[in-house]
Amino acid sequence: MPPRLRLQASQVADLAEIRDTPAETLAAIRERICAANPQPMHPNELQRVIVHVLGKDKTEEGRRVMRPLLALQALLRQHRIEPDEILEAVRIALHAAKSPWNATEFDRWSTVEPEFKQLLTTPAVRLISIALDLMYEHENLLQGARVVTDIRPVFSDDAEQIEGSVVSHTLRLRYDGRGGDQSLSIALDEADIRELERQCKRALLKARTARTLMMSKANVPTVITGDDGEAQA
Repeated sequence: MPPRLRLQASQVADLAEIRDTPAETLAAIRERICAANPQPMHPNELQRVIVHVLGKDKTEEGRRVMRPLLALQALLRQHRIEPDEILEAVRIALHAAKSPWNATEFDRWSTVEPEFKQLLTTPAVRLISIALDLMYEHENLLQGARVVTDIRPVFSDDAEQIEGSVVSHTLRLRYDGRGGDQSLSIALDEADIRELERQCKRALLKARTARTLMMSKANVPTVITGDDGEAQA
């Protein structure tokens, strides 16, 4: 049984972009994705392939085509259903949307739906969707970080004079956990900050080393979590 979908206005707009894209253009996108070597591993890489077919001034249109592909591919895997079932769920949700399409628009969707199905099930779209899941499949996800620096006065015994001061730091983390938005504050001294800087630089280097090794030695397309997909070693 297909899942019940409730489409937001932005999602309907994305699907309308696909509806209004000729089937032969969707076929050209699929062919270019399948011919890519190495296969795209990042959404930005997939978007660039789509835009290359649509036209270099069609960046936003390419984004609207890409988003339903990755979202629906994720649902295919999560619910372990067939592509026809997810497309049926999409049709039902479109009819139930706040601004449902008219008969002509649904006819256009029916025309491009077979090619969209082929595009949805390409190995590259599946690969990117899985990679996205793995990137963010963690118990806690960092949302923001700040280092707050304080100057703390040292008062005289009678509290009428400031005899000195201490500079201190607090690392404030904001993250998304099981209970929703969470925060954590950790006191740091200067040595801690220098060590944190060293470890961050080392982590960036390790990521580049690992990606280079996987791509050059194992011939496996590899993406770094949070990377924009611009550079591939």
